Amino acid sequence: MRKSLLSFACLFLVAIGHVFAQNRQISGQVKEASSGAPVPGVSIQIKGTTRGVATNANGEYTIAVNDGTYDLIFSFVGYATVTKSVTVSGANVKLDISLA
Repeated sequence: MRKSLLSFACLFLVAIGHVFAQNRQISGQVKEASSGAPVPGVSIQIKGTTRGVATNANGEYTIAVNDGTYDLIFSFVGYATVTKSVTVSGANVKLDISLA
């Protein structure tokens, strides 16, 4: 009985830690460098994965991630591709980008 209770407690703590670790976001806005206008439809991909999103009509994006370090690739036809490294550790991260 005691071993079962201890095993359950350990499993519960691991599960709770896993749930909280996945509730992070990288978000921001992509703007045109010279005018400052938002750029809709920019592709944002996590390097080395198939995970990504596109900016909305206001140039805003949000990507759900676990804690860790990520290289984000921002690309759009007619603009230079930008790669930014970001570390997420215990809190959401805001990352605004300008494309030229």
